[in-house]
Amino acid sequence: MNPGDVPVIQLTLFVACGGAVCYKLWHARRRPGDRSRQALSLAVLALTVGTGIQVGAATVDRVTGLPNTGRMLSNCAGVVAACAALVFLVHLRRPAPGPASRQWWALAVVLPAIVVLFLLSPADPASSRGDPRHATAVYSSPYVYLFLAYLSYVLSRALREAHRCLRAVTERSLRTVFWLTIAGCGTGLLYAFFKFCYLIGHDLGVGLPGNENSTSTPAYLLTIGLLAVAAVTPACRPVMRVLRRWTRRYLAYQRLFPLWRAVYRAAPTVALGPRDSRLRSLLTLCDLEFLLYRRVIEIRDGQLALRNLVPAGTAGPLGVATPASGTDRLVAVLREPATEQSEVGPESAGDDLDAEVRSLERMASRYARLRRAPR
Repeated sequence: MNPGDVPVIQLTLFVACGGAVCYKLWHARRRPGDRSRQALSLAVLALTVGTGIQVGAATVDRVTGLPNTGRMLSNCAGVVAACAALVFLVHLRRPAPGPASRQWWALAVVLPAIVVLFLLSPADPASSRGDPRHATAVYSSPYVYLFLAYLSYVLSRALREAHRCLRAVTERSLRTVFWLTIAGCGTGLLYAFFKFCYLIGHDLGVGLPGNENSTSTPAYLLTIGLLAVAAVTPACRPVMRVLRRWTRRYLAYQRLFPLWRAVYRAAPTVALGPRDSRLRSLLTLCDLEFLLYRRVIEIRDGQLALRNLVPAGTAGPLGVATPASGTDRLVAVLREPATEQSEVGPESAGDDLDAEVRSLERMASRYARLRRAPR
């Protein structure tokens, strides 16, 4: 990975996580007694803070005058995020406060220990984010061992809890959330493994191929991205439902246009507000529920108005069939038996809009085939 790309990716993740945390905090306020949602909100908040500190780690080191302070604070935020995510998963399976309380107590011991071990470690300016050598330098400190060990434990527990939750749910969106969580925990464990390898190799004087920027850093960024997407996916469910509904309405509105235009030209009085233009129909983006309902009603009204016409292709009084015109083909489609059109007939127009739309879409498809057929 190009070292120059890392700050850009971190800034992007920071902005994405910031939007997610705003939603989560707002949602948590609506349900003040929901501990699982509060834990998830804290996880996203800590993830956002940690990513933001990583973006400005060089400034933090320069302000404090202590190298790697930004790195330590970001690691602390990552530990809080991992613990809160684990608590969220624990609450989903076991709402009792006991198991979650043990995780908070463990975090209360680990965080101060990380800070104390960092302060007792000798300064290493070469590995500070503000130093050009940080891309190849390995920062060695006892607190890093503690951080990686605790992070590995929490991610392993979270991976197991997410897998258990996955087996208990059937809804597609929730399964997606747990699959993303499992993937994020997996890449997080991969990040801890690479960090351990380079840290141990550095302390033992053993040279290892590659460097952290090409191994652990991509795993770290991918972990944050996967967990952030997993956190915001539930919030996107209402938006996706609205978007899918709008898409279905828009496509149905366009599919019915050729049939509607043919009916309108054969019986102009059925249209309250004519939109006799394909371009105007394509540019119709608002009020689709109402406009689609009106289009269905107008087609059904045209069906009633035209059903008494006799198609020209039928035999006349002398037994001679005349060629069928465009209107005659339309009448032939409109006069097809109701059992072939839909489970609902013209008399029930509007009772079930979706059923009516499906019926008229089939009718529009048959009309399109008749129009393409040779006369």
